[in-house]
Amino acid sequence: MRILTKILLKYHKKKAFRLLLYPFILFLFACLLFLSSSVRGSGIMKELNSHGIKFIHDTAYRRIDILINDNIFTAFLYADSFEKPFFFPVYAPCGTAITRGYPMDPEQGERIDHPHHTGMWFNYGNVNNIDFWNNSRDIPEKKKANVGKIVCIKDSLKTSEADGSLRICCNWINPVGQVLLYETTVFFFRMEHPGLFSMKRVTTLNAIADTVVLGDSKEGLLAIRVGRSFEVPSGKPAVLYDTLKGTGTDARIDTTGVNGRYRGSNGLCGEDVWGTRNSWVTLSAVCGDDSISIGIMDHPGNYGFPSYWHARGYGLFSVNNFGVQSYDAQQPVNQMVLLHDESLTLQHLVLVKSGGFLTDSEMEGFFGSFGNPL
Repeated sequence: MRILTKILLKYHKKKAFRLLLYPFILFLFACLLFLSSSVRGSGIMKELNSHGIKFIHDTAYRRIDILINDNIFTAFLYADSFEKPFFFPVYAPCGTAITRGYPMDPEQGERIDHPHHTGMWFNYGNVNNIDFWNNSRDIPEKKKANVGKIVCIKDSLKTSEADGSLRICCNWINPVGQVLLYETTVFFFRMEHPGLFSMKRVTTLNAIADTVVLGDSKEGLLAIRVGRSFEVPSGKPAVLYDTLKGTGTDARIDTTGVNGRYRGSNGLCGEDVWGTRNSWVTLSAVCGDDSISIGIMDHPGNYGFPSYWHARGYGLFSVNNFGVQSYDAQQPVNQMVLLHDESLTLQHLVLVKSGGFLTDSEMEGFFGSFGNPL
């Protein structure tokens, strides 16, 4: 456009130019303006500024699909029929699901224990002595008096493809209907490179009750229940799902395809990572023809950093900023107390890589950039 402007200023007094070229250049100039406005109106500019993130919101089913460069990464499910909002399923960049299917969509040969382990979620096992962690559709009636529910406020959801973010607000409600905590969370989704997706989670918990005590519990906090390949090989019998029967098998030892391996920032590996403090932990496995890693990172500004890790060999992978003595009996009991209207903010980063495992140097690199003060 600048070049066209210079030509107009230089030659506009010449008669031949005015008669022949001037109308044509004006026409071309108008076309360029039209195309520019069309690109902006079509959302193409928006997508270029959004790191390729798209949100598809199905308000009827209360589901938001999150796509990265037109590839499904995960879906956020927030129906009131669930005991908490969660992401399910979660996919690696290669298209392989990394989450266990049960209880939402059970698959052949996977474990069918712990029905409260749904995809990837955030909750805790001791909030004013109420258990938000173990609540599920299968909870026995006699235990319902001690479990809480996290309800996503439908009108609070906001998505922005401009910065690849999803914002939610939730109420943490005890069994008698009292709101204990008001949660505000913003998720930021990114493609770090074609083989690596990331999700940063920034959560603020605000006390609504007069006093909220986050007691010492191993059951928490940001967690993902992974598929069979990511489990650590074990010689213990397990009940596995049989698609033909539509139920579980008799307990048996079967480690076909099981090859998961934890590694913590403290240098420990395998099931030795459980109950230790780490700034980050990875879980890696070969799935089919691909090598996939999941990394979760704590933030140095978080309460309890470096956190303890609830990293079980059977496929529960969780970072816990509140539990202490629950993991190490030599430590004092921990209690995080929030008085009315006081708040606490926590940040975590989730990485999912395919085409090769996450290395220690990669994790340290991400930790260096992620670990700025809150």
